Amino acid sequence: QFVAFSTVRSALDHALRGSAEDAAAIAQRYSDGFISVAEFEREMQELIKSTQISSVAVAAGGFDSMTQRHVDLLQERLTSQFGYMSDWADDLASGARGSSKQMAARARMYVKSARASFSDVYGADQTLRGLTQEQNILGNAEHCAGCLAQTARGWQPIGSLIPIGQRDCLTNCECLIDYR
Repeated sequence: QFVAFSTVRSALDHALRGSAEDAAAIAQRYSDGFISVAEFEREMQELIKSTQISSVAVAAGGFDSMTQRHVDLLQERLTSQFGYMSDWADDLASGARGSSKQMAARARMYVKSARASFSDVYGADQTLRGLTQEQNILGNAEHCAGCLAQTARGWQPIGSLIPIGQRDCLTNCECLIDYR
């Protein structure tokens, strides 16, 4: 059954906002001393894994539509995010940590990295459909200079724009890329 892209993206954004708040709550529980560094890392990895899997599956058109290419990208993203998470846990274990607010913001970013995975999978699938151009569409957020610059470029050959998640706003990006 066909579902409009706007419906899919709205549902994804809603789910990622909820998961980002779950990540902030995990960070708060660690900051308050209710969980250990190891528990913090494990709970964050579980949340990162579930959001990445969901985002890639949604971008692919559902679990049944996932190909080996999608699975490979998912594995790459999980390995990368788990590595970053492990480094953060090591820093925490050695006593380096910021305020509760800083920890919550950082935890949210790990989960929101799933938006970049969605964008990458969805974009790659558009080239397979024969589309050749992309343009950045500003999302409902405060915009970084990188997103404004990408939007000002208008329609470009696919692969020309700086990908979502690699701009100044990193994983806080709320933009989307449109294709034709």
